[in-house]
Amino acid sequence: MKLIYVALIAVGTGIVGFVTGGGLGLWGGTIAGGFAGGAIGGATGACMTVDAATTLGILTPDQAEEIGVKLGQDLKVKGTTVGDFSV
Repeated sequence: MKLIYVALIAVGTGIVGFVTGGGLGLWGGTIAGGFAGGAIGGATGACMTVDAATTLGILTPDQAEEIGVKLGQDLKVKGTTVGDFSV
């Protein structure tokens, strides 16, 4: 086989691999990032709401603690731990 054909096949294979791998990586990364962002945003929003309600006197500190425990249990059931989140 001529050297030019080998080079063209190598370049063509590299381009196809780059486009395919990059596309799959981008698509998979976007989906994973979306799920992680939704989970973190939901947990953060719930915590901020409870904190604001406690500050305004709508919830007592004991009620806020109960909500925090329940939120932690719900996240654990979904396979997420509080340690997965960083704010």
